[in-house]
Amino acid sequence: GFVVGERRQEFLTACNTTEFLLLCDRGSMPLLRKKPHQLVEDLPEGLRANEEVFVIRFTSEVFRDYDEYLQRMLLYRQQIWTCKYTGKTGCTYEEALASEDQALEKMKEFPPYYVEPVIQMVHHSQLRHDELATKILNKFKDSYVAGEEISALRDGVMAQCRVVSAPTTEDPEALVYGYTVEWADGAGEATVKQADIQRRKPSIPRQLLKSWMLLTAEHKSLGKDFSVWVANEEYVEQFGLAEDLPPEVLAAKERAEEEARLLREEKRREKRKERESEGG
Repeated sequence: GFVVGERRQEFLTACNTTEFLLLCDRGSMPLLRKKPHQLVEDLPEGLRANEEVFVIRFTSEVFRDYDEYLQRMLLYRQQIWTCKYTGKTGCTYEEALASEDQALEKMKEFPPYYVEPVIQMVHHSQLRHDELATKILNKFKDSYVAGEEISALRDGVMAQCRVVSAPTTEDPEALVYGYTVEWADGAGEATVKQADIQRRKPSIPRQLLKSWMLLTAEHKSLGKDFSVWVANEEYVEQFGLAEDLPPEVLAAKERAEEEARLLREEKRREKRKERESEGG
């Protein structure tokens, strides 16, 4: 077996180190002071067979020098780590890692029929995390998506069914009349009014949505004064999302940069006036 050490006497032989790294799942990546942390990915240079090394159990990082290993362990034991998916702060590395594992397990509950419509709203959005979550929840508060299990009015009583197709247009009349559902009791399909539909439970819990967004997309900074959400590559490919920023986003980026430039100039003018006033 493999010996994983957190004390000087414990070590792993170099001949087994590569295999050990392949077996270990680095999994989640807690944030250091809310910023990405870079693991030591490479093995120490020129490792010899049977050379004593020091391995951090929960990151699989390998060190030849004990002092380097100890410094890294002390860093991981400080309560300065953040769970990437929940935003929980004040954790040690292992506590943040456990929180991320729990969040990842929880995210399996994300309704699969919401994946495509939600990622389409996330991709290239300029909104902040909370604002975007609110926009998405408001969008689906009174609308439904294909695959969703709901209840709809049939012969004067509510019956369980599944949405087969939903309106693809923002036309108000289509939104009112355009839902096709399949009855759960095998009675076939029907077209129902939006007013005759009810959810049996809320669309998406807010915290689940926010965590899922952080898992499936990155909030990328495109300069000092502008950020945009970009879906992970697998979702871009799966749903045919645009890889290049659309013209309206590029225009918004230019406006944000110009507004920030003007604001900086205004602040510089104010500082000059203050200095001149003090000098006078």
